[in-house]
Amino acid sequence: MTDLNFDIKAPLKVGDYLHASWGYNQTNATFFRVIKHTAKMATVVEVEGRLAYNDDGKAIGLVPSDTQRWDHFWQNCPWRGDPWQDHPFTGRDLDADNIEARNQLECWSPITYTRKIHLGGDGIAYLTIEDFMLASKADPHKPRYDTIALGFPGH
Repeated sequence: MTDLNFDIKAPLKVGDYLHASWGYNQTNATFFRVIKHTAKMATVVEVEGRLAYNDDGKAIGLVPSDTQRWDHFWQNCPWRGDPWQDHPFTGRDLDADNIEARNQLECWSPITYTRKIHLGGDGIAYLTIEDFMLASKADPHKPRYDTIALGFPGH
């Protein structure tokens, strides 16, 4: 894999989806959507996966949704309680995709990453999200395997 030649126009555009497949003794599918980029860097937001089904109604994998993933953070948080128990909005409310409620919480933020863009030998752009997770440009309609989502036990 080689670094992106910076004289080339950025291979990612806002709205592109990226996919990372990772895990130990199970396969996790994680999706991202590009929200900003330059020729050298891209900012992505992590998005939820949703089940995709074949014509017979059988789940065949995950595809990205438009729902952003959120995470709790403590820095500059006006309260220090358990985020799932002590706040007026519970984890259940957040899991119900109550975006308006989540936007009102100073202690919650969309999961975003700003990373250097690389170009693989196959010409496909990828980002190193974590040392164990490379996310590459992906077709948002192509289902991706995920152990837990398809009903198999993880570890």
